[in-house]
Amino acid sequence: MREHARADTWMLGQAHALKALCGNTVRAGPGHQLECEVWHQQGCVSHRFDILGKHLCKSYVRLTSIVARISNDTEEGKQHAVLANAHLDSTLPSSGAAADSLSAGILLEAANTLVRTSHWSSTYALVLLWNNAEKSLQDGLHLFATQHPVRGCVRATINLEAAGSTGPELLFQATSAQMVDAYARVPHPYGTIVANDISSGMLMSDTDFRQFGLYLDITGLDMAVVGHSCFYRARKDTVNHIEPGIVQHMGDSGLALLRFLSSPDSPLFEFTTGYTRPTTVYISFLNAFFVQYSFSTPTVLCLVLLASGILVASQSANIVSVLKGVVLVGAALFSALAS
Repeated sequence: MREHARADTWMLGQAHALKALCGNTVRAGPGHQLECEVWHQQGCVSHRFDILGKHLCKSYVRLTSIVARISNDTEEGKQHAVLANAHLDSTLPSSGAAADSLSAGILLEAANTLVRTSHWSSTYALVLLWNNAEKSLQDGLHLFATQHPVRGCVRATINLEAAGSTGPELLFQATSAQMVDAYARVPHPYGTIVANDISSGMLMSDTDFRQFGLYLDITGLDMAVVGHSCFYRARKDTVNHIEPGIVQHMGDSGLALLRFLSSPDSPLFEFTTGYTRPTTVYISFLNAFFVQYSFSTPTVLCLVLLASGILVASQSANIVSVLKGVVLVGAALFSALAS
């Protein structure tokens, strides 16, 4: 508890330093529309949490979170926002270097980078949330999503997490076609729809991301470092075990997403009337390209393969060619059924 209190105090100080940096930036460049607001939220609530098909009634008392909002200092600019989230707490005996100090630091550095960029201006607001008590079943996010005054302006979210200490950050949940398209803009995309299927169905995997959908009904992206997961929540979750380069990779992705989602090209305004569920299969290639294709594409390809197999078999009396055609037909039928 002492370490959590120190982390909360330190991060609150950093949030106020960010607010001071905003003020200095505005004074240095007259006409620059920029405003930073900071809240140290505190609350006491009893609520229900569902886990493993059971209902758990729980309470938290004097729980705190740090919230910062960066906007263009207009009411219109504050009406729609993207929220980026990380949690400050960890579990014993872990020091929490990757889970989740890594993400908390990236949010702070991304915000400082944007504020220091002289030509940057946000069309839509950025809300940064550093919450506590994620490890006690996501109480910190519940506090924000049910009580904070700016929660109603949030249209989409980016959740940064870690369940390991190596490998690039992985996109493992995306709940709308628009946010999948947004992720395709990051410098080095790394994600696959298979990870989404595994995390949401085959394995018990839960993050703050669930609370965004449950209480705010918003879309978003859930990203995490997942390599070498044996260090997760363990004594070896320390800075010296974090693989060099993954901080840069997640930082580049987070910064690119915040920059795009706060720009005039952002889909945030569209989300006021709802969002479109993902309609494509997506996969990254060589950590540089993000490939998307529609759900119907595999079926079409299988039918083409089927037709080719039948054509080969029907136009040749050669037994080898016929066998090749039969194999092609079989493969096409199996793929079509599997898709």
